[in-house]
Amino acid sequence: MRLAVERAGYPVPAPAGLPEGYRPTSARTDAGNAREGDAVTLQIGYLTPSGEYAGFAVSDDPGAEPVRDVLDGATDEAAVDIGGQPWQRLTTERGETALTREADGVVVVVSGSASDDELRTVAAAVTPAEG
Repeated sequence: MRLAVERAGYPVPAPAGLPEGYRPTSARTDAGNAREGDAVTLQIGYLTPSGEYAGFAVSDDPGAEPVRDVLDGATDEAAVDIGGQPWQRLTTERGETALTREADGVVVVVSGSASDDELRTVAAAVTPAEG
């Protein structure tokens, strides 16, 4: 995550301070090859307290593969308020819930097989990362 924060041209938000039982299982970024001005994408996977998957992705490229993989073909459900922030709730082609928001050219997506409550918990924990 540190590499993404250092190379991104935007304050990279990520979940922080998740309750006990949320365990990160993977983290990926394309920041290793990024040059100044390049888009940077960060993905983090979590195992939730119920043993399900919650995925987090953030990018300043709305066409980034991790963003498209979730949002392409998804059906809009409703706008929801999470932690005082507006998020869009969608249902993915796989039938999973996705929560997304975009601000200042940065797209954030939280999705997976986890329950709506667990996905909302991850979304509510999204804050700008410290560099």
